[in-house]
Amino acid sequence: MHAVATSPSCGPADTCRPGRGGAGSRLRPLWALLGLLLLASVSVRGAAEYEVKAAFLYNFTKFVQWPQTGESDLQKPFVIGVAGPETVVRQIEAVIAGRTVLSRPIAVRRVTSTEEAAGSDVLFLSAQDGEGKEDLIGAVRKAHVLTVGESERFSELGGMVTFALIDGRVRFSINQEAAEKAGLKISAQLLKLATAVHREPQGP
Repeated sequence: MHAVATSPSCGPADTCRPGRGGAGSRLRPLWALLGLLLLASVSVRGAAEYEVKAAFLYNFTKFVQWPQTGESDLQKPFVIGVAGPETVVRQIEAVIAGRTVLSRPIAVRRVTSTEEAAGSDVLFLSAQDGEGKEDLIGAVRKAHVLTVGESERFSELGGMVTFALIDGRVRFSINQEAAEKAGLKISAQLLKLATAVHREPQGP
């Protein structure tokens, strides 16, 4: 399962840092895109749903541009916060453990408060223990945090990426307006893979 759930673009020792020279740097976005395409073809009827979603979470980080951070921030772990039951946290951690984002080691942490939510770089809000997480979304609305959820109202509440199961496969829609308001830039490649993209209405 893990061989399918992780993309071939970045191994545990890889940096995934954009902008580096060399053929490997030019090919990395293509491998990352291939990884997402492979994930989109995986049926979760016979696989663990949250292992597939964990792999999506990891791959999303390659197609999102966060605002420039200071040198001190680059020494800190890249935090994927999970607001959900411990079983979901463990499944996600098992897939992502040992990987890096922009040379920073990934730390998967369970989120139970608004302070912990604000300390995340990616915040996944699981629907496993019910909804009612509006306070967490509100806490990071203006922070540089990519919010990912799976409830039907997630986008309406200001969430950025919403998972859905369609024909037994994991798909996602994107609220581009919410991401841009948080200072995050989502690549055109990821937008094309989304089932729907919500953009800010254009003026006349």
